[in-house]
Amino acid sequence: MRERSSNRKRAWLCSLALCLAVVLVSAIGVNLSAAAEYPTKTIQIVCPFPPGGSVDSTARLLGNKLSSILKQSVVVVNKAGGGSVIGIQAVAAAPADGYTILAGSPTLILAQFVTKNVAFTLKDFTPVSLAVISPNFIGVKKEAPWNTLEELITAAKKSPGKLTYGITGYGSMNHLAGELFKMTTHADITCIPMDGTGPMLTAILGGHIDLITNAVGEAHALLKAGSVRPLATMSKKRLPDFPDVPTMTEKGFPKLVASSWFGYFVPAKTPQPVAAKIEKAFAEALKDKKIIEILASQGWMTENLGIDETTKFLNEEQQKWLEVAKEVKLVQK
Repeated sequence: MRERSSNRKRAWLCSLALCLAVVLVSAIGVNLSAAAEYPTKTIQIVCPFPPGGSVDSTARLLGNKLSSILKQSVVVVNKAGGGSVIGIQAVAAAPADGYTILAGSPTLILAQFVTKNVAFTLKDFTPVSLAVISPNFIGVKKEAPWNTLEELITAAKKSPGKLTYGITGYGSMNHLAGELFKMTTHADITCIPMDGTGPMLTAILGGHIDLITNAVGEAHALLKAGSVRPLATMSKKRLPDFPDVPTMTEKGFPKLVASSWFGYFVPAKTPQPVAAKIEKAFAEALKDKKIIEILASQGWMTENLGIDETTKFLNEEQQKWLEVAKEVKLVQK
């Protein structure tokens, strides 16, 4: 009897294993089939910012190249609002089929810390490319009385709260970079929120704010023209475009490193073969010499990291900026 029962049990286990194998093979077959056919219709890159900004223009530049690589139309759709939250949430809720791609920036990470009731986390996305990066810098207008970073810090400590720095939005990268600057140097400066990059740059040129902590790529033209004078970059190495500008590390602040970046994301449940195909297309687009030159002329360095490297980078960034947000009590939940 025992032997008969044991045989039935073995037979049941074998049947179960066979069923699971069939399901697994079928799932793999579906995924491989989806990847082989993809794309069969227009792909949308969702930009969570208004038209005309760096995220938008970079997405359009790469979108044109992706169209030729993937042999399918790629269009950029702007879904601005809520400090980029509306566009990000739209992609998180979109079908995970590879036809909706997010043009992401640091707000994808930072919004979770400073905005209540955000309906997404980094785990809701698969990063298919970290495309470009640009270090932040401490800059003042050319007529400013401070010629070095040390002079600026001394002035800020001498008159606590008097000096001001502009930000493009509450919880933006330049906001967190500014707070990290304050924490690290103990310079007491006041944050002034602005309605985007344009108004902030206008404010620094007009003397309405004293300094900015933006990405080089967002103020590249003004930096090259000399209208805005960089006192230090928040990078580990000096930048080729500005070889005479020291880094924060050289100034004795090795932890004062901050960069803005643009990456591309699909919903987390996108089939791996489809995500891999999109990853490969972005990697090819970002090797195009013309694209590299255009981005470089705007102050953006081509990074071109794939899924695994981007995931590692984002996890490190998330941990770093969460600690800063908690330290300065920006975290809302």
